[in-house]
Amino acid sequence: MLAELGGTSPILARMSGSGATCFALYESVAARDAAASQIGKLHTGWWQMKGLLR
Repeated sequence: MLAELGGTSPILARMSGSGATCFALYESVAARDAAASQIGKLHTGWWQMKGLLR
């Protein structure tokens, strides 16, 4: 999963704690949404949640 996230040009991609969750941070909402779309098409069974940091 980290390799897939890394292939979407994030600012940062990491695994949380024991590895149950991975996340990535992007420069813009458009970059985030493009990455989510790309990964969603390749891995239809993967759960995603998009959000914003303040």
